[in-house]
Amino acid sequence: MRLGITPGDPLGIGPEIIADAVSSLNNPDIEIVLYSPDDVWDEYFSGLVSSFVTRVRTPTAEFSRPVHRVPSAWGGAVAMRALHRAVEDARKGDILAVVTGPVSKQSMALGGWTYPGQTELLAELTGCGEYAMMLAHGEYRAVPATRHIPVRSVSGALTMDGIFRLGVLINEELGRFLGRMPRMVVCGLNPHAGDNGLVGDEEISIIGPAIEMIREAGIMVQGPISAEEAFITWGTSSDVVIAMYHDQAAIPVKMKGLHRAVNVTLGLPIIRTSPGHGTAYSIAGTGKANSGSMKEAIAVAVRFAVTKGML
Repeated sequence: MRLGITPGDPLGIGPEIIADAVSSLNNPDIEIVLYSPDDVWDEYFSGLVSSFVTRVRTPTAEFSRPVHRVPSAWGGAVAMRALHRAVEDARKGDILAVVTGPVSKQSMALGGWTYPGQTELLAELTGCGEYAMMLAHGEYRAVPATRHIPVRSVSGALTMDGIFRLGVLINEELGRFLGRMPRMVVCGLNPHAGDNGLVGDEEISIIGPAIEMIREAGIMVQGPISAEEAFITWGTSSDVVIAMYHDQAAIPVKMKGLHRAVNVTLGLPIIRTSPGHGTAYSIAGTGKANSGSMKEAIAVAVRFAVTKGML
């Protein structure tokens, strides 16, 4: 299996955790393809070349590299150009999966890419209409119904049809991965899932009817229930929690296992995973970065390739 890895923002911890994860791989069935411009390659990856590690040269950013480890146009351009090339190769079948290093949204914007995140850019590059971000740590999985938008905008972004389509997508993608129909639990948006309309009515007007639509499609689903109750049953009586907004999904996953959490993009025509953390500029280059999440992202990409019949 040829698996592509992009560096993310090289001023963050991406390159160093990639180098550590790749150097510790011990799977003869995996070939790693690293996407990198010359300067990043020379600094982090040149010592990794072996029988199972190859390199695809990506363009060097025309922006000046900052002295300090901060969000920058240079870092955003390096990350996005590598991602573009990796997606192109994945669509051609040259690689079977893409693992992306972390990049800040500020760097993306400074580099000229006005997307909320890599997930949204990946969807556009692959022509994907239905996609979702699944955050996972082992058997603990959560999918937000809305992604990178302000909290004040969440209520207006929720629709019955959107939640229904999300449930169908999760059932198909996660079901293939598990080899059975997943058990879903859907969170409410408001405290105590609205308390029968006393503290918000989204559960009555939007979320509840969407759950009924999912259930009528023959999918195993419960809810809406309060977020705390949903995550208490997590991993025992449920396989995945559908959350209503980004942090409602992300915080429990990272509390369960920050250094093993993975982001999986569901619905794409290619396999994409990434570490479940950001660039961590403040510790980049200090030797403090933990590569566990990158190692897990590689392992999950391989398992998705197996369950999709690509291996």
